[in-house]
Amino acid sequence: MKKLKELWKNLINLIVKKADKTDYSNYDYRESLHKNMAEGWESKEEKKLIDKVCDKAEAWDKLQLEKKEREESERLEDYYNNKYPKRTIYYNGRTIPNYGKYSIDVRDFFVNPNSDELQRIVKDIKNWNDDRKALYCQKWVKNNISYVSDKTNFNMPEYWAYPQEVLHLKKDDCDGGAILMANLMLASGIPYWKIRLNAGRVYNSSGTYLGGHCWLNYFYEKASMWVSMDWCFYSKLTPLDQRPDYKNETIYGYGEVWFSWNSRFSFAKSTAKKTDEIKIK
Repeated sequence: MKKLKELWKNLINLIVKKADKTDYSNYDYRESLHKNMAEGWESKEEKKLIDKVCDKAEAWDKLQLEKKEREESERLEDYYNNKYPKRTIYYNGRTIPNYGKYSIDVRDFFVNPNSDELQRIVKDIKNWNDDRKALYCQKWVKNNISYVSDKTNFNMPEYWAYPQEVLHLKKDDCDGGAILMANLMLASGIPYWKIRLNAGRVYNSSGTYLGGHCWLNYFYEKASMWVSMDWCFYSKLTPLDQRPDYKNETIYGYGEVWFSWNSRFSFAKSTAKKTDEIKIK
């Protein structure tokens, strides 16, 4: 009984010290307990007892770590979903044959993430972390979808295709590839709020207007910043830890965002360095 009390005393002390640091990962209870126990104390049965107690402590640590990560993710989700004004945004980028253009809520370009067309592509990456999934989806789109203009593809000056249409044709312009990439990320299990589609103006380093563009930003949680994941316009496939905040990239930072959206919300915002005016197309 005395030995058991000593074991619990040491374990409690370790947990209290660890809780003070609010760090619930990479801690070796067994090594710490063995160091704290008197020499010659441990018999075979007592070692089993230590293992059993440590298993419980490590399981508790895992729960605390998951809770901490979940709470931080929820905090970031709430922050970025409320950072910019929410607006319901309709875009007339669709056309019905023999009828003409019609407007559609931009969130409708996020389709059912469980659809087989998407799941077949991401089925082998479901257990990867979010960053690996995001980079895989960017590479997949870049390697499997050819860039062509809407004029060439649809004989229209502007046409936003659904992801299944892009997969069927295997070609599209900036918006079609970006929309497909966003849907693949969502289908892979990446939280919706980390995936942000943007429409706006882009410029080169000399300030020359290059045109309207649609691209994807992904929230790189490790660095707490949004990085661009463009598949066609000055596209890069470098690791995420080698990418800057998208606002510090000449193409996007000196441009301006007309609107952006994820699968649940759409936003009116501007990242323009020259003006604070918000423009919605």
